[in-house]
Amino acid sequence: MYGIISKKHLPFFMKLMNLFIEAGYDVSYPTKNEYPIALNCWDYGVPQLRKRVIVVGIRKDLDKHFEFPPPVPLEERTTIRDAIGDLPCPDGKNNHQGYGIRKDEIPYVDKIPPGGNWRDLPCEDQIQFLGKAYHSGGGRTGFLRKILFDQPAYTITSTMNGKNNAQIIDNQDKYYTGGYSPRYKSRNRQKQWHEPSFTIVSQARQLPLYPEPPYYDIRLMDELEIPPPRRFTVRECLRLQTVPDWFSFGEDISLAHQYERCSGIPSLMAYKLGLTLAEILNS
Repeated sequence: MYGIISKKHLPFFMKLMNLFIEAGYDVSYPTKNEYPIALNCWDYGVPQLRKRVIVVGIRKDLDKHFEFPPPVPLEERTTIRDAIGDLPCPDGKNNHQGYGIRKDEIPYVDKIPPGGNWRDLPCEDQIQFLGKAYHSGGGRTGFLRKILFDQPAYTITSTMNGKNNAQIIDNQDKYYTGGYSPRYKSRNRQKQWHEPSFTIVSQARQLPLYPEPPYYDIRLMDELEIPPPRRFTVRECLRLQTVPDWFSFGEDISLAHQYERCSGIPSLMAYKLGLTLAEILNS
């Protein structure tokens, strides 16, 4: 956790590094202006904002020094949509199940726009929802927080149903929301996954519809319901942690424990660090 290099804990961190050095290790950690810094996993291709302090120690007798890999170019960094945009609505298969909305969030969640949080509520609702937390310090931006599909996720934690660290999906944000002309709504605009697409045009408001939800007839859009807001499923958490789909939790593991085990250093980040370390040790 990057709190270990905060002003309060930095002396302890430096003491710990010196102990590793005295124990016979060449120690490496990222720095800026000679001060230790945390790495953001999003900078390395993970679709999630997750800052962690990474320390690598190599025995001095090996005469090797670890150099951290550079961040990936901005155009190669990924978003929530890149990670989970192709998944269907939660169907319970392959860990694609999870928490919905907390009971205390239900009266307010539809009042929050995508990308917003409790601060978008009227003042009376803010006080009623937060209770005593309304008068506490800090930004408290995790309460009733709705994520944006075209941004990275916030840190995937072991308690994804917590009140103060919400990451709520609003399915209206998953699709284009710029409005549709009467002409556009006059005929079918959607092809299915197994079909070739309609012509891709240059104007977003005239593009074919995404194949999900399937068989969505835009001519009946005023009569159709959009799936309600919800939290990430376990499978979506795993995808955001860059865990491959071939991995899954067994049915004997409770939902709460599945979420708990989603937390940790993302697989892609660990892979890149491990690959770099292997190359240095084998050079």
